[in-house]
Amino acid sequence: MLSLIICLFGCSAKEKMIDTNNAGQKLYYEKCNGCHRLYDKTEYEPKKWREIMNVMKKKSHLTDDDERMIIKYLAE
Repeated sequence: MLSLIICLFGCSAKEKMIDTNNAGQKLYYEKCNGCHRLYDKTEYEPKKWREIMNVMKKKSHLTDDDERMIIKYLAE
């Protein structure tokens, strides 16, 4: 029971961190969170994010627009 409560609070805390006005951030949370943890934007330089997204785009079937918006969010 305690695990469930912790999970629910953790999940709702994550939801509150999403800026719904930022399409790239919203896509990042929606598309990338299903397969792995969400990385902090500062973990990689913008050039590295572009390289990572080039690979992940193919794996996750992102559109070109989705990829651009996510890269813009991660590299800002």
